[in-house]
Amino acid sequence: MKKVFAVIAAIVFTASAWAGPVAGPSVSEKAIAAFEKEFKHATNANWSLKEDVSIVTFQLNNQKVRAWFSSDGNLEALQRDINAGQMTLLSAKTVTELATEQTVLSISELSENGELYYVVKAESKLFKNTYKVTVDGNRTKMDRKKKK
Repeated sequence: MKKVFAVIAAIVFTASAWAGPVAGPSVSEKAIAAFEKEFKHATNANWSLKEDVSIVTFQLNNQKVRAWFSSDGNLEALQRDINAGQMTLLSAKTVTELATEQTVLSISELSENGELYYVVKAESKLFKNTYKVTVDGNRTKMDRKKKK
């Protein structure tokens, strides 16, 4: 009986080693190194990969932050969730005006290619909308989806 268990254990061990996970694309080591250098005090880092971009979501100073790194370790974009009080005065005024028409769901500050802007998600009775609000208060609709 002991021999049967030993043989079964050997078969299971060998099969699991042979049928291990298939190696797919992985997060760039240069991106990880750049992240660790740039955000030394970050916690709860979770990585994902989309096309050739490594995306990390983490906590920094009690704020949720998301960063996009190229495969060569360059920081491409940085996003953090904020409230209207953290926006520039002109952009906050635009969001206040938007809030009279729709319910504001979330505000994110995005820095991409040297440009700072805000992504505002809002909903009306029929639609969920995403807006780009610039620091000088200009508003552009980025996306509109019908509510289900």
